[in-house]
This record gives sequence, C-alpha cells and structure tokens, in this order.
Amino acid sequence: MRTGHAPGKVILLGEHAVVFGETALAAALPFGVTVNAEPRSSGGLELHSADAPADDPRVREAVALLARELGVEHARIDVETRLPVGGGLGSSAAFAVALCRALSPQPLPVEELNRIAMLSERLFHGTPSGVDNAVVCHGGIVRFRRGPPAETRRLQPARPLPLVVALTGRSRRTSGAVASLRQRVEADPTRWTPVVQRLGTLAEEGAVAVESGDLAGLGARMDEAHALLASCELSCPELEAIVTAARGAGALGAKLTGAGGGGSAVVLAPDPAPVAAAIAAAGFVTRIVSVDGVTAAADR
Repeated sequence: MRTGHAPGKVILLGEHAVVFGETALAAALPFGVTVNAEPRSSGGLELHSADAPADDPRVREAVALLARELGVEHARIDVETRLPVGGGLGSSAAFAVALCRALSPQPLPVEELNRIAMLSERLFHGTPSGVDNAVVCHGGIVRFRRGPPAETRRLQPARPLPLVVALTGRSRRTSGAVASLRQRVEADPTRWTPVVQRLGTLAEEGAVAVESGDLAGLGARMDEAHALLASCELSCPELEAIVTAARGAGALGAKLTGAGGGGSAVVLAPDPAPVAAAIAAAGFVTRIVSVDGVTAAADR
C-alpha cells in the first residue's frame, strides 16, 4: 500500500487573468486529498471513494490516464478528500497530484509531477492555466505565470496569512466561467483587456505585499480584484453576501477565489474568529486557516 497526499489551494489574486498570461498569486491549504493505492497483479484499476464522485466518467478517465503515464495497470485506489468538488479549492488538481504520488513507486520530480497532473487538469477544465497544479505540486505561496515557459516562484512571506475560507454551497464549472470572460475580451477588447491587465498587476503587487508583510495592502488589492471580477459577472449573490459579512466584521480583504459564480470566497482577517462567525451567521460554512511559505506540498 502506498499513500499520496496533496493540498487544496486558494487563489489570492489573478484568477481568470492568468489564463491570458497575467500573473496569479495562489496558496496551498493545510488540507486536501489523500489517496491510498495498492498495486495488484490483475483486476484493472478499482476506484473507491466515500466522499468523491468516483462514478464521474471524467474521474475514471483521469485515473486511467495518470495510471497509464506511470505504467500502472492494476491497483485498488481509495480516495479521501476534504475538498468540496466544484468549490474552487483545487480538488481536481489535488486529486491528480495525490494519485500520482500514491501510484508512483518512487518520488517524482516536481516538474514531472506537474506535467502529469496538467494532463488530468485538461480533462476536467479544457484549457486550464496550470496555476492549480503548480501550487498543489510546489506547496506554500506561489507567484505563477503560465508562459510559455511557465514561471513558478515560491514566495517567502514575512508572516503567515490568516485566512477564512467560506463555501457558497453553489458548485460551478471552471471551463464555463473562463469561456465567458474570454468571449467578453474577444468581443470588446478595448473595454475588457485593461480589466484583465489590472487583475494581473494586482497579483504582482500582492506578491510584494506578501513578502513585505503588508497585510493591509494585500487586503486592499483583494477587494479591488473582487470588484473587477464582479464587473465581469463572475460573482453571485452568495459570494456577495460572504464578502459583505466579512468586511462588516473587520476583514482586510474579501473576494471570490477561483472561477467564481459560486464555489468559495477567501477572506484576509488578522483576527479571523469573529469574521468567520459573521460569515457563518449569514448561513455559510467556514474554515479558518493560516498559510505560509513552508507548508510542504505533500502535507495533508
């Protein structure tokens, strides 16, 4: 029996803009996906999961693809996830990375792990930027540009980031949200290209704020980014309710994370407990986390 772990992620700044070659700022979460794999001599690939959609054809296709890349034909695979599917927290990337770690008989170099995981991400999301699998593979807080060539730099934050992750309870599809913004940009580049570029600039500035310990500056950029994403019709009533509750309780910044239209919000709050309580009082599930630059990619 071999075990693989991989963390979930939040995008602090730069989602959607990263698809257009702009910078994104993302962080690995201290919880994610665990996969146990037992190699066998026959029987094919047997997938079991109590809390993941094991019957989803895309999941089974991804398992077959990753196993083929790693030269595995027969195995029992058991999946345990603490990430909601469609929640914007990188569940598909974490699943792919954890599965590769469990199936591979020896540790994979991070570049090879990232390459294989990207194959799976294309099955789920069409034309992903690669930011999810990059931060899941590297861990910590990451500044990412898709390239080519892709640039991934793990940041050294001056202090851990105190965050609240809030779930809207509304699932969403990344590919559809990405396509909707691309259609806007292609239809009216004069209006929407500056928005995309500003989102990338905010991510660049946010990376500087992380490494300098400027939480107020990071929070202000998160708020501006959310307003820009909402102007692109990527928010929803649930996300707006979370953001409003968080800011009213003293958060420095609050925004959607990931594709938008549902999923999750990420909130920066030096005193996260009352902020989480305010969001919970509005009817949403929350989790308080602290992210830093030393969390290993294989941490659970």
